[in-house]
Amino acid sequence: MRNVSSHRQVTLWVKIVNRLLIFAAILFAGNVIADTTIVFKQLGGSQKTIPLQVSNGKVRIELSGDSFVLFDSAKKTITKIDSKQSSYVVIDEVSLNVMASTMKNLKNNFMAQMQNLSPENKTQMQMMMGKMVGAPEEVIKVKKSMEFTRTGMNKKIAGYHCDVIEGVNQGVKVSEICVVQRDKTNISHGDFESLKQFFDFMKNITSKFPGGEKMKKAFEFWESDLDVVPIQMKQYESGKVKSTYQIDKISNATLNVTEFNVPKEYQKRNVLPGMK
Repeated sequence: MRNVSSHRQVTLWVKIVNRLLIFAAILFAGNVIADTTIVFKQLGGSQKTIPLQVSNGKVRIELSGDSFVLFDSAKKTITKIDSKQSSYVVIDEVSLNVMASTMKNLKNNFMAQMQNLSPENKTQMQMMMGKMVGAPEEVIKVKKSMEFTRTGMNKKIAGYHCDVIEGVNQGVKVSEICVVQRDKTNISHGDFESLKQFFDFMKNITSKFPGGEKMKKAFEFWESDLDVVPIQMKQYESGKVKSTYQIDKISNATLNVTEFNVPKEYQKRNVLPGMK
C-alpha cells in the first residue's frame, strides 16, 4: 500500500511540475524566443531612421541601402557588408589591435615630423591632421573626466516614461540621455544581452581610435549593469543641442534569419592591405 501511495504521490508531483513548466514556457515565451527590432530616429532636418535588429545572439544595423553591419556575440566579430561591391570585411580582436597599432605608428611618425616645422606650420598641420591621428593625451584626459548624473526629471518619449541623465564635462553640459528600465520595454533579456555585448565591442573600438573618447561614455549605458535602455540621446555643443537621436519604436516581429548572414557569393576583403 505504501508503494502504491508513494507511486501516486510521485506521479502527482510529476504532473504538477509539468504543468508549471508549460505555464512558465507560455509566460516567458516572448522573452526567450522573441526577436527585437529597434528603430532609432534622428530628429531635426534629415529625420534619418536607423533600424537595429537582434536575433539569436546577432545584431544587424542598416547603414544605408547598400551596406549594413552584423555583430556576432558568440564569435565577437563585426562584419561590414557592402552590397554594392558584393564584398565584406570582418573585424575581430586581432584585426582591431592591428588597426590600432597602425594608427599609433602613423601618429608617432606624424609627431616626429612635426618637430621640424615652424610654429605657424605646426599649428596648421595639427588642425588639418588632428582628427586623423587623434587628440593629444592631455585632451583625452579631460574627456575622460565626463560624469553622468541623474537629474530627478522624467519625460514621456515614444510612449515610455524615462529618467533624464545629464553628461557634464568640466562643468559644461555635453549630453542628455533619457533612460528607461529594460523590463519596461519589449526588449527580451536575451536580446538585451546581445545588445550589451555589441555596444561593449563598439566601446572597445572607439577607445582605440581617434575621436573615440567622445563617444565611449554613451555606449556604457547599454553595456553596463544598470539594465536601462536609452530612449533619447542629445549631444550639446556650446550650450546648444547639436544632435538628437531617439527610439521611434520597438517591435518583436519575427525576423528572417537570412538577414543575419553574409551572402555566399560575396568576396571577403582584408581590413588593411597585407593582412590575411
